[in-house]
Amino acid sequence: MGDSAAVADWVRCYIDVWRSGDHLRVSELFTDDAVYYTDAFRPPRRGLAEIEEYWRIAGDPPDAFEAHYDPLIVSGDHAVVTGFSRYFDDSRSRVDKEYANLFVLTFAADGRCTEYREWYMLRGEDGPAALAAAGAHT
Repeated sequence: MGDSAAVADWVRCYIDVWRSGDHLRVSELFTDDAVYYTDAFRPPRRGLAEIEEYWRIAGDPPDAFEAHYDPLIVSGDHAVVTGFSRYFDDSRSRVDKEYANLFVLTFAADGRCTEYREWYMLRGEDGPAALAAAGAHT
């Protein structure tokens, strides 16, 4: 991949494909043999068919969210990307949930991703303020 601009372009395409709801466009983003981790404690989805199926089941309506991610670190074919996803209520007038995201990505020479690892945190769920409000010791 090589540079932050190329990674930023890939991330914009990732958001566009997710927003489109067209799980068959996953091949624009991932290699045939890509591995896709969405949970640190579960095995990854392997290959386009499994990734496409996940996107088909887990996808969101096009206007249900907004997202913005920026490359944090780019080194050779590896990148770390951070950002936020905001999901709206049914009226689309207020933010219902907000996630902070971190992606660790490995890219093939053609610019598609060969390994995707995602971590996310829901705003307020387990952060210091929520723990303090619940009486937990930090």
